Amino acid sequence: MNSEKLFIELELSDINLKIRELVATKNKLKIWTNSQQVSSVLINGIDGNILTVEEGVHIQGEVMATFTLRQMSYFFKGEIDSDRITLKGKVYRSERREDMRFNVSYMTSSYLYFDVIDEEVQNEGPDNILHFNKAKNKEESFIKDFSSSLDDFPEFRGAKLVDVSNSGASFVMSLQDFKNYENKRFSIGTLVLEKKSFDIKNIQKVYDIDYVNFRLDNIPMKKIGVHFEAGEDLKNYLDELDDKSIILTSLDEEFNKYINQQSQE
Repeated sequence: MNSEKLFIELELSDINLKIRELVATKNKLKIWTNSQQVSSVLINGIDGNILTVEEGVHIQGEVMATFTLRQMSYFFKGEIDSDRITLKGKVYRSERREDMRFNVSYMTSSYLYFDVIDEEVQNEGPDNILHFNKAKNKEESFIKDFSSSLDDFPEFRGAKLVDVSNSGASFVMSLQDFKNYENKRFSIGTLVLEKKSFDIKNIQKVYDIDYVNFRLDNIPMKKIGVHFEAGEDLKNYLDELDDKSIILTSLDEEFNKYINQQSQE
């Protein structure tokens, strides 16, 4: 992905007009320092390169910021002090994509439970489906009870999600677990996001790469990317997350990389 083409530089006057529109529509500004410190604030007004925002913002200091209007995202770097944000440096615009991914790795509960089929014996009958998906049950209440008790039974956690979109996701598992399922085909599954469950089907693996988890540096891990088909309920849930501006998207993270590259040049 060419970040220079992805982010279009704007004049301060351009962003000024957009922020005034943001104030009028009462849409929120997302601010963050990293994927674990993300917040959203209402903007009360703008004067030059100074934004006044609602009081009580728990993030202070240097932040990244973004907001969305009519499928366009606007980005800038700023310094927040109490209820004032000072724009620092350049401002940018980028078009939002349909395959936008949301970073759910820091959600308390974000897992993929799936069934897999052994490629070598998949035609012998239904007994060859491996029900790794313990959470998939006909009773929706069981899923809710199961997901709420995950912390008590870590061996039933399933695969930990890293990010998710309307049509795909990535997740991590230990290298040993990956070897156990390497010759098997993903079939159907259930996404669990903060105790909400979403059925998915026609799962197809796109890639697998080595993954480093600094909290588990002694355990070799794999990150797996998949495409799938999902219902409108997942799209509606992700739209709600987007509206709340409390979680980073793949575009936000791309902007992080772009700004870091700019500062090193």
